[in-house]
Amino acid sequence: MSRRDDVLRTTHQEAPDGLWTVRGRDRNTKQRFTVRARFVFVGAGGYALELLQKARIPEVQGYAVFPFGAQFPRTDNPEIVDQHDAKVYSQAALGAPPMSVPHLDKRLVDGRESLLFGPYATFSTRLLKHGRLVDLFTTLRLRNVGVLLAVGVQNLALVGYLIGQLLSTRRRKFAQLQRFYPAADPADWYPVQAGQRAQLVKPDPHKIGVLTFGTELVTGADGTIAGLLGASPGASTAPAIMIDLLNRCFPEQQLQWESAVHKMMPTVDSDQHSVDAYLARTGETLRLAP
Repeated sequence: MSRRDDVLRTTHQEAPDGLWTVRGRDRNTKQRFTVRARFVFVGAGGYALELLQKARIPEVQGYAVFPFGAQFPRTDNPEIVDQHDAKVYSQAALGAPPMSVPHLDKRLVDGRESLLFGPYATFSTRLLKHGRLVDLFTTLRLRNVGVLLAVGVQNLALVGYLIGQLLSTRRRKFAQLQRFYPAADPADWYPVQAGQRAQLVKPDPHKIGVLTFGTELVTGADGTIAGLLGASPGASTAPAIMIDLLNRCFPEQQLQWESAVHKMMPTVDSDQHSVDAYLARTGETLRLAP
């Protein structure tokens, strides 16, 4: 179940027959729909926490999200773009989160080659790039407000970094690009807004709350609902997340699905020797030096 741009409003609750009822409205046709299911996966990005809260599963009590976005200067000038074929990283600023490591990156955007630099942090209470300004406030509960405040106190350097980024002038930001590319001309570059990240904030018995920079799979006690919280649920983490989901929510089907899973991912549950063999074979195929 997702709550992206094509779903304006979704609520769900557990019925006496054990089925979940999902109600929504299509963004394009405006038609309402209802779906009944024995299992629901909430893969809704920044909206996942709100939907799991509406499901009233105790596993997400105390969880919160902290949203922030990113902006990149971009150039489409072919004379500049053709000079750069590598993705070049620097080091993150003091107190900056790991994903803020500045880099110069060549991309193919809508059929055109472009060069981007960044990221520069931005802030909005939206939980998706095209979300609503009230998004963050809809996730606040009595049990997670203290957790959010505790995380803010424990991460003053990060708070200071974000404030500094928000107050930074365009000229100051461009000076960071010129450290990478001294010949950069402001006339060739324009800002583009990237997506929103909803960083996961979790309750902690010792620190009250902790800020995480990865993803976390949350499942209901009966295994009929699961959701993915946090940022960066990309290709590098998706296979492991899905294997974890199958093990936690469908333990009775493990033997039945085992052969199919191993066919798709041969290294699942393999020993280190087998993993090394697969890595060696991959290196040979890609002609990578050992």
